[in-house]
Amino acid sequence: MSSGYRRKNGVATAFFKRGDGANAKIAVIIRIEVIMSASAVSYHVTPAPGGHRFSVQQRVPVAPGSEVVFYMPIWIPGSYMRRDFARFLSRLAVTDADGNAIAFAFDSPSRWHLRVPPDCHEIHIYYTIYARDISVRGNYLDHERGFLNPCATCIAIEGYEHLPHRLVLALEGHRAGWQITGAQTGGDGAYWFENYEQLIDTPLMFAAELTILPFTAGGVPHDIVISGKAWDYDHERLRRDVQTICREAVMLFGGLPPMPRYTFLLHLGDNLYGGLEHCRSTLLMASRDSLPEPDNRAGHRYIQLLGLFSHEYFHTWNVKALRPREYQHYELQQEQPTEMLWLFEGFTAYFDNLLLVRSGVIGIHTYFDLLAQDIARYRQRPGRRHQTLAQSSYEAWTKLYNGGEDAQNSSTTYYIQGALAAWCLDTWLRVHSEDGISLPMVMHRLWHDYHQHGEGLDEARFLRLTADLLPEDLEPALRGVLRRLVHSTEELPLEETAARLGLALQMQPSAGAGDLGSDVPAAQRYQSDPGIRWQRRGEHYIVSRIDETSPAALAGIAMDDDIIAVNGYRASEAQLARHLQHAAPGNAALLHIFRDNVLFTSPSEPSVIDFYFACHDTWLFDLAVVCNDWCLAPNDVTLDPARTDALLDGYRSVRAFDPAEKRGWTMALRAAALRFWLSRLYDLLLPREAAMLQPKDPTHFERILTDRRTLSGELH
Repeated sequence: MSSGYRRKNGVATAFFKRGDGANAKIAVIIRIEVIMSASAVSYHVTPAPGGHRFSVQQRVPVAPGSEVVFYMPIWIPGSYMRRDFARFLSRLAVTDADGNAIAFAFDSPSRWHLRVPPDCHEIHIYYTIYARDISVRGNYLDHERGFLNPCATCIAIEGYEHLPHRLVLALEGHRAGWQITGAQTGGDGAYWFENYEQLIDTPLMFAAELTILPFTAGGVPHDIVISGKAWDYDHERLRRDVQTICREAVMLFGGLPPMPRYTFLLHLGDNLYGGLEHCRSTLLMASRDSLPEPDNRAGHRYIQLLGLFSHEYFHTWNVKALRPREYQHYELQQEQPTEMLWLFEGFTAYFDNLLLVRSGVIGIHTYFDLLAQDIARYRQRPGRRHQTLAQSSYEAWTKLYNGGEDAQNSSTTYYIQGALAAWCLDTWLRVHSEDGISLPMVMHRLWHDYHQHGEGLDEARFLRLTADLLPEDLEPALRGVLRRLVHSTEELPLEETAARLGLALQMQPSAGAGDLGSDVPAAQRYQSDPGIRWQRRGEHYIVSRIDETSPAALAGIAMDDDIIAVNGYRASEAQLARHLQHAAPGNAALLHIFRDNVLFTSPSEPSVIDFYFACHDTWLFDLAVVCNDWCLAPNDVTLDPARTDALLDGYRSVRAFDPAEKRGWTMALRAAALRFWLSRLYDLLLPREAAMLQPKDPTHFERILTDRRTLSGELH
């Protein structure tokens, strides 16, 4: 009788070719699983009573007297921004196996260390995770459904990341009968993972009711798993369309990476959209009204949903398997920038719609409409003139998701611009190879090169592998094309690319706030477009975008201004369109706007009608509050002399300063800055229930306070 063992999903199991030793077989299996458990990091996760929380008990094998360092990731692979998942963690405690407390210390808000007591071979880590992050990066739990992202849930043990990891999701009470999907158990009711990276790459979805739509692509079973209420929709069409898209992607690459199953986890709600790729699954969020209707109409929201499926599935190859060289190993305790996101995200954004039309899910005219929308969005972003694609990739950590209100003017996006760059490159390859070479062929080549060598990708390798497909004399031209597309702020050659395909671009200004339109040549720009966009919030029309050189910007309109009237008419969609978007070139528009409870009449001098939190201290303090808010220079920190003098002169015309006020002016400016710095910190860190005001950035007044400390002198 021959015997041995193999691992499956991190679990060691015994196998026998033949034999009569059934009892021995059972004994060996049990023994091996015990050994595996003893060397694994284990998590036991249960919904905590009374809220959106998970309770976690973590067991870690340790050596007596050793030092153990443990941490929460600060970001999740696929989403390039600090998330600081430790902010959802509370009630952290550590004990030995007998329940005796073990002291630990902070290295940072996301990192801790401890010394293992003598004779202690296992530590238990207890903590609670708040689960109300309705995004594809975090955790969510309510009385009907939930999803768990281990990256936002499971503390990592430094130096243990390569060990097997075991997770048990124990749904108790009224949740005991819920379905759980997203991974296969190891046969003992637990989910086993080869290492920590595989653990955090496997989200789980669970609910009282799940809709499961199965299909096969590339010889691998696939499931679309849907949670959340939805009205009647065409299940079969969704299953069929997604299957068609997946088969097209598999055909492009020539096969799937090794996997037993692939799962789309779709969380439905209101006004939701997003996705995050994983090796064997993807977590998606979408609005209920994006599902296909029974009358077989393919509305734009359904097409957008199919594009989301396509995009995240393409990542199965492009970023989850074929990675940037910098991501061969994830550094989860610090930012990990790369200049290659234009390829891994931008090219994926190009292929998501391309797969739709190649598979026949949408027609060619719909595809051209989608392409036109991307071109319009690109042309509407002035930041493309200041940031290259490579810079956009590298600075994603600070500027893409966290760029602030001026991001439109200061940065571009590697998604849209990267997709258009891919379109330009694809067309260039086809034209110069007489349709012998295309970008899909390049991606196929990159995948199989990775499959053969297992190396991460950088720009030099991408260039070499692409050039190998072309005649040798075209390599310098290829380098020049890539340099322009990726490392230059020159306009993308969109007109030239379209012409090579027998198409023509016709640019026109937007016809309204909801119309993408696009800017026209510089000589005509803003002749009939004031460079302002808005969003309706209830009965309010809030400025959502200002182009930096537009008439609106020059008039002093700012982000988040509340437009209440235009040319004497109450603000409405019709009036704003008539007087701003459809006005004849050269016409002036008079806007009345609220900004922080102050009424402005643009472009004339402001009229003050109310100050929130004013009239609350001495007159000098109130004046300092006004000065710190409305007399700032363009850097939003230092005082603008002309504005300050105008305010003080206006005040003197009504009331003179007494000697004590003249001496105390700079102190009043500091006190006013300190008061609002502290109040904003309080609102941010200790938000009040049902508070009407949204917390604002406290660092704004911190910078103002720092500046005012440098001021000296008296009022004259």
